[in-house]
Amino acid sequence: MGLRPRVRRAQMQGIAPLSLSKDTVGPMVHSVQDAALLHAIIHGQTPSTLEPLSLKGVRLGVIRALEGDDPAQQAVWYDALATLRRHGATLVDTDLPILPEVAIATCLSLYEFRVAFDAWLQQHPGAPVDLGAVVASGQCLPEFMPLLNQMLASETLRTPQWRAGRQLRRRLHQTLGLLAEEGRLDGFLYPTVGRVPDSLEKMPPGCAPELAAISGFAAITIPCGTTLTGFPVGLEILSAAGEESALLALAAACETAFSLP
Repeated sequence: MGLRPRVRRAQMQGIAPLSLSKDTVGPMVHSVQDAALLHAIIHGQTPSTLEPLSLKGVRLGVIRALEGDDPAQQAVWYDALATLRRHGATLVDTDLPILPEVAIATCLSLYEFRVAFDAWLQQHPGAPVDLGAVVASGQCLPEFMPLLNQMLASETLRTPQWRAGRQLRRRLHQTLGLLAEEGRLDGFLYPTVGRVPDSLEKMPPGCAPELAAISGFAAITIPCGTTLTGFPVGLEILSAAGEESALLALAAACETAFSLP
């Protein structure tokens, strides 16, 4: 499982940037409790045990448009939703009209990486002078060369394409926040990816909805079951709250529900 904290510029010190708008640092661990402990350590806080949370009275918005059409995944997904209901959660079907725009949006890293990475390289004596020098040296994975060459074309941030991406980010953030407030939702639910993977190879772009990455809100993915062929299915919970403690407590409650017979 993995926790994606909300975006904080301050936590990126010492880390090579990919996207100024989307970069964040979070743990990949075996349990929600581990995620909470490591998240606290990363942010210089005193680690503590998560307080138990009941799902009774919890309201969760289910984004049906992201459920995909993979029968193997859907069988596990619907069982997981039924489990949450049995443990007291109220599930609210949630419409997100902005989703088609999100699905076709170009990743902001395409426009931000060169500017951010060049600035980062300049802070490290002895490093290549810029991204162009790295690409020219050939010291990068061949499969990334087409993407890197695209990124080299973005010499400045404030292009029409970058501004459009930033505007979409703001609108998605505002839309999710408003839906959570008006619906009294403690979080949004959707499958971590749109379908069960065919193998252990990296899945192609577009399989994950990236609502957290684009909006800047925090999200956590937890396993909610396994298909008949043995592949795990992930359930992602996104929170519009200002910090991660409520999200982690909610995720721990869901994790407990899924572990019970």
